[in-house]
Amino acid sequence: MMMPYSMIRVAVSIGLLTLCFNSSLGDQSPQVNKDEKEEAAIVLKEVIVTVRPIQQELLIQRLGDKVSVITDKQIEVLNAHDVATALRRIPGVTISRYNVVGAFGGDAGGSVYIRGHGSGRPGGEISMMIDDIPRFSGVWAHPFLDLISVSSAERIHVYKSPQAVLLGNMSFGGLNILPRKRNEKGVEGRLRTTYGSYDTFTLQGEVTGKSEHLNYTLGGSRQESDGHRKSADGRVESIHARLGYQINEKWELAMLFHHSYSYAHDPQSIFSPPLPIVESYITDSQFYVLSLTHEDEVFKGYVKLYLDDGMTSWYQWHQPPPSPNTPQSFNNVTRFKNYGFRAREKISFTNDTELTFGFDLDFYGGEVEDTFSEGPVLFMENMTFKNIAPYLVLSRTFGNSTQLTPSAGIRYNKSRYFEEDWGAQAGLVAEFKNTKLYANWNRAFNLAGVYSSVFAARWGLGEKWKELGAEIVNHFEIGVSRQLNDAWWIDLSFFNDETKNSIRFDPPPPPIFITNVGDYIIKGIEYNIYYSPTNRWNIFLGGTYNESKPEDVPNLPKWTFSAGLAYKPHERWDLNFDAQYVGKQYILNPRFNPNQVSIEEFLLLNGRLAYNFTTPENVWKGTVYIAVENIADEAYDYRPGYPMPGRGVTVGMDIKF
Repeated sequence: MMMPYSMIRVAVSIGLLTLCFNSSLGDQSPQVNKDEKEEAAIVLKEVIVTVRPIQQELLIQRLGDKVSVITDKQIEVLNAHDVATALRRIPGVTISRYNVVGAFGGDAGGSVYIRGHGSGRPGGEISMMIDDIPRFSGVWAHPFLDLISVSSAERIHVYKSPQAVLLGNMSFGGLNILPRKRNEKGVEGRLRTTYGSYDTFTLQGEVTGKSEHLNYTLGGSRQESDGHRKSADGRVESIHARLGYQINEKWELAMLFHHSYSYAHDPQSIFSPPLPIVESYITDSQFYVLSLTHEDEVFKGYVKLYLDDGMTSWYQWHQPPPSPNTPQSFNNVTRFKNYGFRAREKISFTNDTELTFGFDLDFYGGEVEDTFSEGPVLFMENMTFKNIAPYLVLSRTFGNSTQLTPSAGIRYNKSRYFEEDWGAQAGLVAEFKNTKLYANWNRAFNLAGVYSSVFAARWGLGEKWKELGAEIVNHFEIGVSRQLNDAWWIDLSFFNDETKNSIRFDPPPPPIFITNVGDYIIKGIEYNIYYSPTNRWNIFLGGTYNESKPEDVPNLPKWTFSAGLAYKPHERWDLNFDAQYVGKQYILNPRFNPNQVSIEEFLLLNGRLAYNFTTPENVWKGTVYIAVENIADEAYDYRPGYPMPGRGVTVGMDIKF
């Protein structure tokens, strides 16, 4: 049954590629006038200047922290089909995964870690957002990567410093996917498809439009793969839509919708005995955001109502089982619902003073059910946590030729079941000529989630979970960013994170007991170097060096390096290479195993060659390309016993019309 479907997908991809090449032949005739040629040259120059091999830019904010920005063009260049592949080249960011497509949410089979944070829960402590709204399992308190599609992203902002005030809970790091919105009148369509090794197929489509008052975006995507190992297949599907109504020049009312469905199989560690079943993880969710936004020279802000209604299903094997008394398969089903209200306002005064204040009201929770052959067993009845959090940030710029901008902010958080918590931050930015000096301090917190009550109920510990305190990180970072000349730009920073009261499982089951155990300190140096000698070349180098106490802090390699090269040999051709080195690191599964293990260092090289074409009268514009991942066929893994793919080849096509 699979062979005909695979052949159809290959035929579709080859047919579209052939169509693209045949269509591009019509553009070879000299029918473009001088003005059109000059306009094309201007657009081409803009693309060369703004597109970076790894990340488009590094923003130094007024609050003294920095944000790595990835654009939709960068996602294309990296041939990224999900969040993990889009982020894995950012200095200070590491990932874990089992499969080519699909993140196995039942374990560390799909997680993002930022400067060593995110290990308590797989990817937990990290706030992953769409349009400023966090997306995570309301029960298990960590994000599922397959719920967060990059196909709708116009930009991704990556926060490597904790965001104590603006983001609040779960903000030892963060990323925010900003959805596409059409700003120019007209209609544009887009179709992208790829086919590659391991029978990996992707298809994305989108239509955007704008009239005098209405703007809209409607799109969808599907990625699937048979996988590089037996039982390593997966599929991810998503639909996204945004409808905006421009009330006047300042105000807009908009509705955002995301639907996602995914499954991923667990191929199991090569060191483990085979199981009688193939374990799988399924996610399904609907995400809604109703927003009212406004902006003028003085005021900028929003009010957003949101709902995230989702389900996860983990089909697994239980041996030895605590109940029932014989080994067997069962299905762990989680139904979660997050909803709330968020408001923020920024006032820019005439004396270079900015005041930002906001209010968050968040509800999150759900219920968990285990289904054995004898029937369902309610793991935990529906429970909902609540956080109420007002916050305030003030900044002021002094000086003219040399500018000094201090800032300070505070957040108060009131939880339904836990004690009150405070987040605080302070920053300083000094700017003169082409140099910026920046520093920031954050005291961020992360509360235990509904999962703490789930395990307490499962193991008969009553309300002991209410004794848990918040995880606390005290963060300090200082750095310098400088434009040396037209070709060189560098950034160098030093950071220090002291984390206390880490929430971990202690001891391993049975029974599970969750407590605040372990403190750790992470010190690191991070650098970013951009070099653009001509309009045709763009080179990036970045990396981090980390030291920790204790030395076995999980998911924190001592050395990481990233590099990228973009070269345009001709106006129609683009050549990109990128590389990533990840040093030896310790890997901890804090759920079931208190003993640390490690994985070895690895170096990945990837390349992409693209041909850009236009049809007569520019009706269609597009790109056909071939991409090779892991060019050197490096043997590596993110988790012990889970070897990742060797060399892989992908052909793709991207058309805009």
